Amino acid sequence: MSNVSAYLLGQAQKSYHNVSTADHPLLQMREIAQAALADGGVHPRHVDAIACVDPLSWTYAELAKKVSASIGCSNKVREFWKPAGGTTPQDLLHDIAASMQKGELDVAIIVGAEAMRTRRKAVRAGQDLDWPERDKSVSPMRGQRPFTSEWEAQHGLRLPIQLFPLLENAIRHANARSAEEQINIAAGLLHKNARVASDNPHAWFQDAPSAKEIASVTADNRMIAYPYNKRMNAIMDVDQAAAILVVSDRYLDSDSAQRKQAVAVLGGTGAEEVWNPIQRKSLSECLAMKVALKSTLKRGGLRVDEVDAFDFYSCFPAPIELALDALQIDFRDPRPFSITGGLAYAGGPGNNYVMHSLATAVARLRH
Repeated sequence: MSNVSAYLLGQAQKSYHNVSTADHPLLQMREIAQAALADGGVHPRHVDAIACVDPLSWTYAELAKKVSASIGCSNKVREFWKPAGGTTPQDLLHDIAASMQKGELDVAIIVGAEAMRTRRKAVRAGQDLDWPERDKSVSPMRGQRPFTSEWEAQHGLRLPIQLFPLLENAIRHANARSAEEQINIAAGLLHKNARVASDNPHAWFQDAPSAKEIASVTADNRMIAYPYNKRMNAIMDVDQAAAILVVSDRYLDSDSAQRKQAVAVLGGTGAEEVWNPIQRKSLSECLAMKVALKSTLKRGGLRVDEVDAFDFYSCFPAPIELALDALQIDFRDPRPFSITGGLAYAGGPGNNYVMHSLATAVARLRH
């Protein structure tokens, strides 16, 4: 038996570029979950757990049960769920891997999908989509706390686009940089991601704008919230789906051929920053990132210099910079800081972006 308890055996992802109207998220999830099972060579009847990332673009009652039934799983499948958030796919993987370590299950599918582009396009055109009735009793943000405190909200700090620019300016101040220097660094980081996206067949944007184009405010690249213009923001108007297939070491013992394509989950750590920004000791560093990244490397028995590529969350440039600070990596380091292209260029499908990171990592590590 290996010391590793969980493996990523299958993966699938899809960007619905070439359709005028995408299927609703449940149908996307069915399609991509079936593809991940096929990629891993696993029959649906062997699945004993399923986890779905709640889509923002549509809501369903008992989503996991619907997906499970649609792909032909047993009605005794265990369900995993986590509240909405950027780390949701990773959190689900942690919980499932922990259950496999305890010997509680052997095969799990984690899946998510968004059809925000199709939905917003229909809303703007005043058109009704031929989708099932939306369950309005289910909130796409169920289980999530308010983003900021009541006091912060009263002073205009309600949304990520209002918080992350503050972090960017705090990082600038902590490093004694001019505004122009900071904007150029942020644009350079996103240009690096955009180059990765240009080689990613699943990326939503593959045009790879230059750092100068990203930094420059123009009619097509308007300022959203200083210092972030449009090209520095996650783009949620996408139709994308992704899934991963997780299996236990015990399951792989029965098939040596599958073991050859399985990618080991060496370790993982979840940590949460002080929730309300006003209560944090500093806005220019992230203690939770430092704890999670260093703990994960330790669990995997790796040094940071042994890592070939990273996928730092990139809804805006600031999280990339905070991750670099946590690992003491220079922003000029030649290694990729995203394996997909990040949320601004590969696409920001709601809370499911990290599923695309995981799927990409599986495909990459196999080779």
